[in-house]
Amino acid sequence: MNNLTSQQRKLLYVFGILLLLVPIVYLGLPGSANFKGKLADLRTKYELGEASLGNVDPASATMNLVLLGMRGVAVNVLWQQAIEQKEHKQWGELRSTVDSIVLLQPHFRQVWEFQGWNLAYNVSAEWDGVADRFHWVKEGAKFLKEGTERNKKYSELYWETGRVIGPKIGRSDEWKLFRKFFLHDPDNPSYKHDFPPDSPENADVLPDQELNPEQEDNYLVSKKWFTDANTVEALPGNRQKKFDRLIFRSYPARSQYNYADALHREGVFNEGSRAAWEQGYKEWTTEYGVDRVESSFNGTIQLEADDATVQELCDLDALRTDMTEDQRKVYTNFDAKKKAIEFNQNKTNYRYWRVRGQAEKDKTMEEAHREIYAARDAYLKQGDLETGLKLIESGMKKMQEMLDKLEYTELQLEDNLQEECIKAVIVWKSMLEVKRQPLPENYPLKKMYDENPQRVAEFEEIFRNQYGS
Repeated sequence: MNNLTSQQRKLLYVFGILLLLVPIVYLGLPGSANFKGKLADLRTKYELGEASLGNVDPASATMNLVLLGMRGVAVNVLWQQAIEQKEHKQWGELRSTVDSIVLLQPHFRQVWEFQGWNLAYNVSAEWDGVADRFHWVKEGAKFLKEGTERNKKYSELYWETGRVIGPKIGRSDEWKLFRKFFLHDPDNPSYKHDFPPDSPENADVLPDQELNPEQEDNYLVSKKWFTDANTVEALPGNRQKKFDRLIFRSYPARSQYNYADALHREGVFNEGSRAAWEQGYKEWTTEYGVDRVESSFNGTIQLEADDATVQELCDLDALRTDMTEDQRKVYTNFDAKKKAIEFNQNKTNYRYWRVRGQAEKDKTMEEAHREIYAARDAYLKQGDLETGLKLIESGMKKMQEMLDKLEYTELQLEDNLQEECIKAVIVWKSMLEVKRQPLPENYPLKKMYDENPQRVAEFEEIFRNQYGS
């Protein structure tokens, strides 16, 4: 080498560089229809390329390139800024900071989960106006929706989106307005804030088109997100780690039940509400109930299973070749399989929701709910004591008739139904006091009323605070 001239050494260096470039170019060739470089082929085979994860944002790659290996430092700084901006209620700046974090960590699932939850739950709670709170709940849902578009393999993000659109909107303290806002968006320029969302003045106001393009109930929209979550989770290698799989897969049917229950809470008692319960019962028993999944300790199970089905599941597992001899003894044992199904039924409250759906689609139960609701409205809002008394006594009688049926007795332990029945008795007693009539020794729902003194005291105090003694 020392005997070479300067020009010869330079030529040798150039030749060496060119020689090293050959394998680098070969390995790094981009994918094409005819030929792929080795790295591109591996990215495609193992679905490691950004395009296989979701929609590609060129800005993300540019940001990472510009930072020259300092991405981790930048992310830490931005996370700290986000925390400080939340504490100082700098909401606009917080949203921009969150967007910057996403540019640097587009495929880090926890970023989307945490910040989506933060916007929908924490930030929204900081506002006084209900419309402002709803705006930030929407921001959280939209952020999570964007996360699903950028990360199509994370079933957890689909589930989180469904949770915000469903239970967050439908069960918050402001749920009555939130559910109406979901159909008549207060951020719409044509929305008239001096009138209720469901008033004639706002009847033509459309919902947020990004979240609710089909103008559907929030629980039915969340049901679609939970269904998508299950579809993604069922793909090979996409098993979610948030819940037990049977619980995770129950959410679409539970959303249908939540929709039916919300109609009753809003005073809707008709063929449509009963059809909603019937649909929930059908999905719970004939779709979710017959969905076969693999249990960690007992092989293949399904929740809706008679003895013949239990034996069929044992026979099905007997054909498997991917288990040890100890597993085979358990998976193919009838008694072990049956106990496993009962255990998972308890874990998912399967039998309760089956009974609840069966009861709620009964016309007598619907009439009981309707009459109790109408009685409260007649007495407490319209001051019509006679109509209220007639309706509530009829409703209480029908409710007791349903609860006395052997197949429905366990419903007496359900919190929401207990609340409805106890409040009905409290309102009825108030009517008797106004009419100066003595309380009879026996009456419908007395057993439930007497056996829950703590809840009775709680609801009586609420009633006194709202309506007086």
